Amino acid sequence: MRHLLSLLLTLTFISSTIIAQNEKNWANYETAEYKVQFPKNWEIAENIRGSEFILSGPTINNFNTNINLLKQDLTTLGNDVDLEGFTKLSISQIEVYFENAEILLSETLKGNDRTFQRLIYSADYAGRTMQFEQYYWVFDNTAFVLTLTASKEDFEAIKEEGETIMNSLIIK
Repeated sequence: MRHLLSLLLTLTFISSTIIAQNEKNWANYETAEYKVQFPKNWEIAENIRGSEFILSGPTINNFNTNINLLKQDLTTLGNDVDLEGFTKLSISQIEVYFENAEILLSETLKGNDRTFQRLIYSADYAGRTMQFEQYYWVFDNTAFVLTLTASKEDFEAIKEEGETIMNSLIIK
């Protein structure tokens, strides 16, 4: 019994240490509308090219992996646009504006008490084949679009870290 208690205490200490070390390597960014966590070796820039923020991650094969958040007013589209309608519109725009666009995954999920769409697609952009993972949230005539961008060949190498960042976003 003492061995079991000792083992449990040791495991609790190790787990606490690992969590504390991970928290030290992550930064927080928060506004009145949302908050997100990201590794401290990523850089954040606010209000760049219409984005709420852009997180710049590691450069892999001469491409700077990044995550950005766009906020779009949907009142200009007329009737109330829901998540399904916004997703259909987004897919049609992707297929029109990108060369060789291929939708790899589109699924509706729930996280952080909100329903969202997860879309993964590849396309040719600026002479490279890129892969994008997007999360869409739509409410109150506003769409939030969170996008992870990487070269297609390097996407799997950054996917886990990118999705951890993306999953940390909480829209208030």
